Amino acid sequence: IADVRQKIRALPNAPKNFPVFTSDLGSNVGDAFVSAVDAVFANVHPYFAGVTAQEGTNWTLKYFDENDVVFANKQNKPAVIAEVGWPTQGASNNASVASIPNLQTFISQFICSANAQQYKYYYFETFDTPWKTQRFTVLEGSWGLFYPDRTLKPGLTLPDCAPTAPGLSN
Repeated sequence: IADVRQKIRALPNAPKNFPVFTSDLGSNVGDAFVSAVDAVFANVHPYFAGVTAQEGTNWTLKYFDENDVVFANKQNKPAVIAEVGWPTQGASNNASVASIPNLQTFISQFICSANAQQYKYYYFETFDTPWKTQRFTVLEGSWGLFYPDRTLKPGLTLPDCAPTAPGLSN
């Protein structure tokens, strides 16, 4: 972060208040991390906590509030969920099972709840990524709402809830 700030300062026409931040696992957010950035971006995936898809939304928002927002608030910085999602294929993780029905359960609850409570977040991710499957595991490449050919996964319906989160409109 310090290196990026130095490079920005060296640019002749760069604004002096250009925000600098990165994202990391929500479990890595702490005072030192928050001190270095202008905004806290935390990756919070309930799947890796081993909870059910039904529990995913409550777990995500509680975890984010208690482990990331608390540090951001101490330094008066905004907090954003940089990645949140649910996989559709791959190995189970305790009660977390990768499947399209579980993705449906999670997104239906999370998106509407997060919007209503005005959380800022980025959904992870739009498309499956075959290169991750080839390089890592089926699980790593199977987080998309759509297949790589841009078709919506069968049986999946995108949530229809009021887009009330900041920056969203009808």
